Amino acid sequence: MNAPFFNAMLAEVGSDALWRTNPVLCVDRLLVRWNQSDASWAVRSGRLRQILAALSQQNIPLRRCPADS
Repeated sequence: MNAPFFNAMLAEVGSDALWRTNPVLCVDRLLVRWNQSDASWAVRSGRLRQILAALSQQNIPLRRCPADS
């Protein structure tokens, strides 16, 4: 999946403001969308790395749940 296509997919599930205020909701929406594909199992791990890299590039942190600390 190329970067412009991936970035467009991120924009479809949430605005920039939503990604910054509630990235977990956006990731959940993205996973639901991806799981609608028959081949989702084959590319799941690569897509997760892409999400984490894209969020890191945009300075959008995923915080740990206090219960996990």
